[in-house]
Amino acid sequence: MRLPLFLLGGVLLLSGPFHAMAAEVLTDVYGDAVIATSPSNILNSANAAGVPDGVYADYRAQDAYITIDMGAGEEGMGDLVMTIRSFEFGASAFVTFYDADMVALGTGGGTFDPGATTDAVTYHGEENYRFVKIVSNSSKQWSLDAVQATSVETPGQEQPPEPCGCVVSEEIPYGGDASGLVSAGTLVKTSASSSVYLIGADDMRHAFPNEPVFTSWGYDFSDVQTISATDMASYQLGKNVTVRPGTWLVKIPFNPKVYAVGEDGALHWIRTEAQAKAFYGMDWADRVLDVSEVFWKNYTEGEEGTNAYVSGTIFNDSQTYYIETEEGARLLYGSQAELLRTNFAFEVSRVVVDTEKVPADNKNADLVPFYHPF
Repeated sequence: MRLPLFLLGGVLLLSGPFHAMAAEVLTDVYGDAVIATSPSNILNSANAAGVPDGVYADYRAQDAYITIDMGAGEEGMGDLVMTIRSFEFGASAFVTFYDADMVALGTGGGTFDPGATTDAVTYHGEENYRFVKIVSNSSKQWSLDAVQATSVETPGQEQPPEPCGCVVSEEIPYGGDASGLVSAGTLVKTSASSSVYLIGADDMRHAFPNEPVFTSWGYDFSDVQTISATDMASYQLGKNVTVRPGTWLVKIPFNPKVYAVGEDGALHWIRTEAQAKAFYGMDWADRVLDVSEVFWKNYTEGEEGTNAYVSGTIFNDSQTYYIETEEGARLLYGSQAELLRTNFAFEVSRVVVDTEKVPADNKNADLVPFYHPF
């Protein structure tokens, strides 16, 4: 089956077909460890690491994902073979391949046949991959036992060139430029680490605690520029980046209280489930993100029991889009939505009445707090 082309973030990615494949067992070709999970949607996620052993990580919802490390010095080459257990018609997955610096190299995916046990996703890239992110493309249930590369990087083989990365567009509005080596709003990392930082208008570097926070701002790993460790050290470490306002709802593990995140990481407690449903729909729980206790201190207490949407919320009113601001609901132009890197997965369907609307204009400066965290 030939899958369609995907257009993600303005970059055209080829998606290859899944096909049955009886792979020869090779040494060290299997994924070593799960480095990131969506625990609310994956059961027993650690079971996806290692050799096939009949013990599975279970996908139970659309957009559930895990990211698997193939291992240092064991970078994958060729197609990715997946040992799976498929239960229903329509179960499918989307795979993104990354290098050691978490720069995306390519994608692929497709639909599993019921009863399938081994399938492979075609890899179109030329560089060896270190990490693979496997996302469920539907709500159908299936399970993953292990992943393996067709072959692996071995000592003495020529290493792929260091990816150059690219700078975030200078056209994106920002409240001033940093006085350092790169412009404010640039995402940076070093070749020795996969940690990504945002250079703020305060001339400091701000770390992203995890991938959900990074992607909530609409960023992509292809936007990251690699700089030297010396240049990185010239920037003082600032506050960590928090979830983008109007996207994820957040909570701390072992505490049932759920919060909406406003500007500057302000937490607004959603008092009841009825209130959550009224604001975010029946599937509101799907947008709840557990924040580690280590990073909870990055947020601040806002108004409790607020009866208003937080600024930054995207409204879909019959395919007309608005963004909530302190003044009210502002019409969101197509150019603004593009510059905002808007993730419409977090949109809220509601009718925006005239009394809630602010005068329409196209001043990007009014939306600066939602373009960049700092």
